[in-house]
Parts: sequence; structure tokens; C-alpha cells
Amino acid sequence: MFYATPSTAISALHEILKWSVNRPDWQRDALRRIVVKGVIDERDIKDFIRLCRAKYKADTSTEPAVSVELLAESHLPPGPGSEESVTLVSISNLQHVNRLLSDQIITFGTAPGLTVIYGDNGSGKSGYARVIKKACRARGASPTIHPNAFATTPTGVASASIVCRVASRDVPVAWMDSIASDSRLANVFVFDSSAAGHYLHEDGPATFTPYGLDVLPLLSKVCDQVREHIQQDIDGINVSISGVTKNWTYVPTTLVGKLLGNLSATTKTTDVDDLSGLDVKQEQRLKDLRETLKSDPKQKAKETRAAAARLKVFAANVTTTTGNLSDEKINALRNLIDEAKTTADLAKAFAIGRFDLTYLPGSGSDLWRKMWEAAREFSVTSAYKNQLFPVTDRARCVLCQQDLDAKAVARFKAFDALCKDKSQQLASSAAKRLKDTADNVAKMAALCPELDKVNADLSTMTPEQRTAILGFVKNVDERLAMINDNLTKGTWTNPAAIPPSPATTITETEIALEARAKTEESADDPETRKKLEAECNELDAREWLAGVRADVLEQIERHKHVKRLQDCLKDTDTMPITAKSTKLTKLLVTETFCKRFKDEVNALGLRTLEVNLEEIKGRKGETKFGLRLATPTVRKVVEIASEGEQRCLALAAFLSELSQASHQSSLVFDDPVSSLDHWHREKIAVRLVEESKT
Repeated sequence: MFYATPSTAISALHEILKWSVNRPDWQRDALRRIVVKGVIDERDIKDFIRLCRAKYKADTSTEPAVSVELLAESHLPPGPGSEESVTLVSISNLQHVNRLLSDQIITFGTAPGLTVIYGDNGSGKSGYARVIKKACRARGASPTIHPNAFATTPTGVASASIVCRVASRDVPVAWMDSIASDSRLANVFVFDSSAAGHYLHEDGPATFTPYGLDVLPLLSKVCDQVREHIQQDIDGINVSISGVTKNWTYVPTTLVGKLLGNLSATTKTTDVDDLSGLDVKQEQRLKDLRETLKSDPKQKAKETRAAAARLKVFAANVTTTTGNLSDEKINALRNLIDEAKTTADLAKAFAIGRFDLTYLPGSGSDLWRKMWEAAREFSVTSAYKNQLFPVTDRARCVLCQQDLDAKAVARFKAFDALCKDKSQQLASSAAKRLKDTADNVAKMAALCPELDKVNADLSTMTPEQRTAILGFVKNVDERLAMINDNLTKGTWTNPAAIPPSPATTITETEIALEARAKTEESADDPETRKKLEAECNELDAREWLAGVRADVLEQIERHKHVKRLQDCLKDTDTMPITAKSTKLTKLLVTETFCKRFKDEVNALGLRTLEVNLEEIKGRKGETKFGLRLATPTVRKVVEIASEGEQRCLALAAFLSELSQASHQSSLVFDDPVSSLDHWHREKIAVRLVEESKT
């Protein structure tokens, strides 16, 4: 644990904990993992990415949600000034740790003091050291603990029982590999070859960061990795957006063009729907404009007016034919046929001097004639004064008092003629009228040939309208044919009724064509043509948008997803992290730290190489301390120093960092004198004995 000085009692990790409450949850989880594990692996990064995306509903993974555990006090070593120095008392009951026996126990000496554990190679020292390094979260690469490779079943998770003393009280700790141990054990400092390498990196300047101050730089790197992955997703979606947009063809100046040119996450579906598609009138208008703009305006207007003229004639023919074949006219024709037949029958009867068997016996006799004359007298003097007998127009029979229908009228006239002896004249007159009428009806033209002439002119109508006109014309022609047949045969069969006349629809189309002709003529004027082209572009864009509506809505969803991911990027900003790291460095690191390193080098007797500890500004405000040769050279310390010199330098840096701690917990050294000669070993022994006093 790295602190400013024992008097200030400020813990870097506790300061980070207080600062972290305002950070996104995924960063607080990352801080916990950094503190507890010391390293961040690929699985952690994947979790952070998903947690970051989930906050803004941008996590598209189908895997179960990632749980969050925020950095808390329980994850940190005890704070300074709390009398929480940790002393190792014993370690025992090792399970699945190399070939070490489980019934062994190592008891450490009383504190303060010095315990030296020695033995031959392969006697098990490193096995115990690995357990202590993992349990106490030693710096450097975490060791891998294997079970007994020579056992029958060499499997199992390493574990051990550790007893430590905290504030004069023994605390048992059950440790198991891969499970975070009691956070108080992190106050124990461990130095070994891996920790030494932490101070002497081979891939760059010999630099290191004091414990606690390396947490935020690591968090900053985590943010960079998360940001990189999210940015890759954004870039990928933007490529898709660009690819889709590249295939769209529209005029940018139209309303549709402006909508698509400004398509974003805030674009609403209703904005697209309002400009998508055409109604029937707009479809026809677009068709007219296209025809107008692609041909000679004057010639096109001439052709359009000719079509309008043809429709005008056709509409007039439809109106005339409809009138001539109305129910009123049809009933009149039927009456003519009935009259002709009746008068013909009477004339025939008169010609043979008697009526046929369809009349009552005695009809036409003297007695019957007297009755007829009496009826005449009654009609002209009482029933229908001053009117010629017989009265048949909207009249009633003077004998039976019932309304006269067509047949009755014909009989009345026949009876009157009989009495006046004019039956032959009546029959001839009725036959002539029927013939004249039949000749006139025969002259009426069928509508189907007329429809064929204007069929192309009806192209602007809807399919339903054209079907209705075709049905009307077919029905009218069938009605006309049946009437002609009735008149020819002198019999009557009721024709089918005709549907409503389409004359109004035809006239509306004629008027529309006249208007189109004016538009076509106006297209000859440059300014007007420009306006027509703009109108055509607008309608054309709306028609096109209807076809790609689904693609546009998908594009909006892509923009929305990019917006959510961009919100995620805000949570990867490292500026607050850098600012806090810089502040902590200024607060906790003093000039005496570098001076202490020089004193430690002298105490360890390193005189063959003059090296200084210097503060080095890393990326994003990260502060490190580098070992630099006092004599200017392009060579690195690790390239110049021997293994023994490197061990002395690393140990000096370790002790310098240790001097900043506010507690006096146990120190564990695993083979600190490796590669050293006897003179330097003695110097280190003296230094460790000196340190063991506290």
C-alpha cells in the first residue's frame, strides 16, 4: 500500500474509492477487479464492454446479463492510521500445492523480527512462496500453482490456512486459489524475481509505478480498450450506413432529399411516412409530368387536346344513348307494339264481319252497338264533357270505371273505329308509326365501337373506372339489340336495366386532359418548365421513397444505435481519470522518494553503477519512476547492469516504495540475493536486519 507519509495517513486506494462513486458502474466494477486481481484479462474487457453498452441499451448480446460488483471498502487493504498492520503468524494445511504435504505448518517468528526459511533446492520453499504471493496480491506476474504432477489424480484447487495478526489479534484466513483472499493480506509486501522485474522492465526504460498509483493508469487503459471496441462497432455501422446511402438515388433539393440528407437518430417514422407514396391524383400528375417533359410540348398538347375532343364526343353519345334507351322511352315503344297488334286484330275482325273468340259472344251486334252509343252519350254529357269520345288519355272506362291501360285504350279505339267503321285506317296508322319508330331505333349506333376508338384516351382512369365503363357499354348494346329484336318481331321481351351512366366520369377525364394540355403548352416556357421539373422531382422522390421505406427505417435504427454507442463513448473518457491520477501523484509522491532510492542504493553497497531514480511522465498523465544511468547514454539500465546489479536496483526501489507506507506489516523476500556476490549479500543481510527492527 502506497501512502504519502505516515503523518498524513492518506491511502491512494481509499482516495480512489471515494472518487469512484461518481464514475459509471462498469468502471467501479473494473476498479474492483484491478484492486483484487491486479490484472485485467480479455474476459474482463468483454464484460466491461457489455456493461458499458447496457447502460445505454446498446448491448446486443444474447448471453445472460453481466452482474456488477462495485469497488467497496471490503476490497481494499485497511486504511492508514487504523493500526491495521498485518503480521504473518503461520501457514499450514496446504492442499494441491505442488508436492507439499498437507500436514506441514510453517510458523513465523514474532514481530518485529526476522524469520529465515532455508533448505536445499526442491525442498518446497518456492511452493510456500507462491501461496503467499497469491494470497498477499504480490506485484508482478501472478504465479501458477499446480497440484502434484506425480499423484494418481493430479487435480484439485490449491488452498491453504493462513493465520495473521491484526491489531494484536490472530485472524485465521482460509485461502483458495482464484478466489479473492482477505483484503488485509494485501498490506503484506512481497519481493521476488517477478516483483523485481516490475521495477526493471525489459521492453523499455526501467520504470515502475508506486503501489496504488498504478490503479488509475490501468483503468485508463481499460477505458481505451472499451472505447476502441465500441468505436469499431460505430465505424462498422457507419460503413453500413454509407453503403446503403450510396445506392439511394434522389434529388437532394426535394423534400425527400432533404429528409434523407439529414437522416439521424431523431428522425421519426412519421417524417418518412408523410413523404412516402402518392395518392391516385398524384400518381396521374406524375405520369403526366413525365410525358410532358420528355416530348415536344406543343405537339404533346395537340395530341392531348385531340384525346379530350374524342372523349367529349363519346360522353355525348353515352348521354344520348342513355336517354334514348330510358325506361320511359322503352315503355312508349312497348305501347306502340301493343297498339299495332290490337288495331291489326280488330281490323282483321272487321274484315270478316265478326270478332274472334277472344271477345265476348255478341260483340259488334246491334245490341252491343246500342250499349256503345249509350256509353258515348254518358261520356260527352256527364263523365267527360266537351271531350271527344272515347276519352283515353289518363281516363277511366265509362262502363267499368277502371283506369285504362294500354291494351284497354287500344280496345276502346278499336271499338270506336268499329262503330265508325274506321278499323282499317287505325290499323294502317298504328303499323306505320311502329315501322317509323323501328327504323329510327335501328339507326342508333352501338357504343362498343365508339369505346374502341377512345380506349387509349381512358388510360388515365383507374382500373375500376374503366371496368365500369366497359360494363355499361356492353349492357347498353345488349339492351339496344333486344329492343331492335322486339320491334322487328312485333312482340315484347323486357330488356335488362342499364347501370348508372359513366358520362360524368368521362367528362371529368376530358376536363383533366384539357388541363394537361395547358400544362404541356406551358412547358415550352423555360421558367414554367423549371417549375414543372421541380414538381416532377418532388413527386418522383415520394414515389421512390415508398419503395425503399423499409430500408430508410432500418437506416434510422442504425443511426439510433450509433447514437447509443456514442453515448457509451462518453463513459470511456479518460480525462477525469488522468486528472485524478495526476492529483494523487502530486499528493502522495514527494521529492524525498527519489532521494530515498539513492540512500537505499548506497546502503546495499552498489558502487559499480551510478543510477538515479527519476520521475517520468507517462501517457495520459501517468506518473512512473524510471531508473536512469547518471552518465548520458542511449543504453538502457537493463542492457548495462549485470543480473546482480539489477537485483540490487530492484530491491532499492522496493525498499524506497516501502518507506512510504503508513503501516508496518510483514515483508516477504523470496531469494532476494539471487545472482549476488558475498559482499553484496552481506550488505543486503544487514539492510534486512535493520528493516526487521520495525
